[in-house]
Amino acid sequence: MIRAMIRSSVLLLCLLLGAVPPARAQEKPLAVTTDTEEYCEHLSDLVAAHPNPGPEVRRLLTQGRALCERGQVRGGIRRLRRAMVILRHSQKATAKADAQQPATPEAGAEHGAPVQAVGPAAPVAHGR
Repeated sequence: MIRAMIRSSVLLLCLLLGAVPPARAQEKPLAVTTDTEEYCEHLSDLVAAHPNPGPEVRRLLTQGRALCERGQVRGGIRRLRRAMVILRHSQKATAKADAQQPATPEAGAEHGAPVQAVGPAAPVAHGR
């Protein structure tokens, strides 16, 4: 009982003195989306704009568009969002793989020197 009174007194004191934790200033504002055909088209355009979607993304894009066109917007949006997640993961994986590859300059070109062939070129065999 006494602890509850102390807790409520401390809370009241904090509120009166303005010791309320500040709102997170660095948080991005939440985007409010609705299940509309316009949002479905927006997602479809985002997925379709990707230069090299894999077969799973293409399948989800096709299914999502078809569902949206038939008026089943929630199912269409669900598939299009899944396609977006797959694209984001593949982009992160590609970026990570690119960052892990060591830079290997061509032999002799370490300091800007041109690479020159030495000796005659070997013949190329074209046999069956």
